[in-house]
Amino acid sequence: SPQAVDPTDDDAFNVVFIGPTGCGKSTLINHCFNTKVSKAAGLPESVTRDIMFFIGSALLAQAPSAMMSDWHLETRKVNIVDTIGLCDSVLPTDVVQKIIKQKLKGNLAHIDRVVIVCSGRIELPQQEAIKQVMQWLQFEKYP
Repeated sequence: SPQAVDPTDDDAFNVVFIGPTGCGKSTLINHCFNTKVSKAAGLPESVTRDIMFFIGSALLAQAPSAMMSDWHLETRKVNIVDTIGLCDSVLPTDVVQKIIKQKLKGNLAHIDRVVIVCSGRIELPQQEAIKQVMQWLQFEKYP
């Protein structure tokens, strides 16, 4: 897994996985690739110590546009981003958010989807951390 992607690659479909430590972000990413690409342990302690970028391709449906009158399928580059767990077991929340912002801002021209992964009860600090990241990503209308 590279530590970065090409920020000029505007055609890529970029998906960011966020959520509390130990909720299964890395496991879900492994399922997306149908193989182990991300270290996952299912522990309450943080396993992901940095932002990881996984690059692949997918057959995606494209809506009609000015250039194409019908729905069609298109193979596109896909970047999937595995983030450090919010409310990390080792790093303070503000440090985790700063790392996430820095890596995403420097590596992705845009974000197409944000996947919020949760498991069990979501405590107030986790809710607040998720809201802060979503606001920074300008997804405020999705509380």
